[in-house]
Amino acid sequence: MKHAKTVLMTAAAGLLILTQCTRTGNSSLRESCPHYDIDVHIDPATRSIEVSGEISGPAEAFVSDSMFFYLQKDMKIENIHANGQVIAVTDTAPSDIRYMPHAEKLYIDTNTLARSSGPVSLSFSYKGTLSRMPAFFANTIDTTWTELGLYYPWFPYNPEKIRLFTFTVRVTADPGYTVFGIGDISRSSTVTEITAPAPTTDIVVCLSKDVKTYTAGGKNPLYIFHHTLTEPVLRRMAEDVEAARNLYSSWYGLKNTGITLIETRRPSGGGYARVGGVVLQGIDPDRFFSRLEGYNRYFAHETAHLWWFKATTTTWEDWLNESLAEYSALRVLRERFGPDTYTSWLDNKKETIAGTPPIWNFDRNSADYKTVVKVIYNKGPVLLSELEQKTGSDNFNAFCKQLIKDDVRTTEGFLTALARAQDTETAEWFGHMLKTR
Repeated sequence: MKHAKTVLMTAAAGLLILTQCTRTGNSSLRESCPHYDIDVHIDPATRSIEVSGEISGPAEAFVSDSMFFYLQKDMKIENIHANGQVIAVTDTAPSDIRYMPHAEKLYIDTNTLARSSGPVSLSFSYKGTLSRMPAFFANTIDTTWTELGLYYPWFPYNPEKIRLFTFTVRVTADPGYTVFGIGDISRSSTVTEITAPAPTTDIVVCLSKDVKTYTAGGKNPLYIFHHTLTEPVLRRMAEDVEAARNLYSSWYGLKNTGITLIETRRPSGGGYARVGGVVLQGIDPDRFFSRLEGYNRYFAHETAHLWWFKATTTTWEDWLNESLAEYSALRVLRERFGPDTYTSWLDNKKETIAGTPPIWNFDRNSADYKTVVKVIYNKGPVLLSELEQKTGSDNFNAFCKQLIKDDVRTTEGFLTALARAQDTETAEWFGHMLKTR
């Protein structure tokens, strides 16, 4: 580490509020989560951003022995206030998360906040010119396509202490750009406001000069921002996403929320899901209808993250997010295309996992990407298929619904819930597979 010579951003202290916000019901979940209120100006031509705002939340959640946050290292801090007081950054370190290669890890002193009794508001402002990410990363800033999210990260971020938050972001940019993102969107003549009234995991903001919008659905609408998709493709995408959402609601519990799909203009970097939305990459409208099974699995996997998202994404525990989302997608294929399709996809996964390490304590940060896919996205679904076969589909659905209701986010919690839902023998059997297969 190097010693920080300047007083920096207090905003990250608010990231600790997650401890409360994820252990309560839906209404109190929204009320007790940290809330970002941010103004950002984005200039794709110069690759620069200017950010000001605050994080607010209860004071008792702001204290930790070693509180840190990530922020893009290109940012220059201008001013910080915490209820009128200054908090210092005690140390800095390079990013230790592979998907945030240009971030800096900032440790802050929260002793002053420990004496606060009421709500805390942490205000901040900073600006800088964003360096270019490697081509295979999902965030970018350019005149043809801008996509900002936690991979930079452009807002104060802590994946360990803040997994869920709400936000209101007001974006300004050159009038030639349309601003959009994942969340509820409203526009004035100069400002686009993106809000997440329900807890989410990222703040995704996009800019494009030629984006088109497609809307489907009623009470829980689907919004698709795209550039190349045809009307038949858009209608089928909406049908596929809605079908997956309906199946998940019947299996795992109802989700009354809109969904946003964004077709990125990046040539690489892949897609990803956030609570309430999906960024898609690599959709070929000319081949779409000849690859319906694959696209259905893709959409179903990302839609499943509306239900499976609470485990940490930086350790092997991420299998609870990705394996459950991927297996859920295979179950959708079984419902929509039949058992032979389900078996074929599952058999393909079984062929890839020989010789791979077990899921339990898998070091995903040191493993290459192909191994991560084999272990988390292939082996996990294979084991879950055996669990469903052992318990029966109805019991499997009831177990999954209980996992979500009980806010389970660790493998130990998963196994405890399985023992309670089935029996100790079943939990020990599945735990043994996680540790040895």
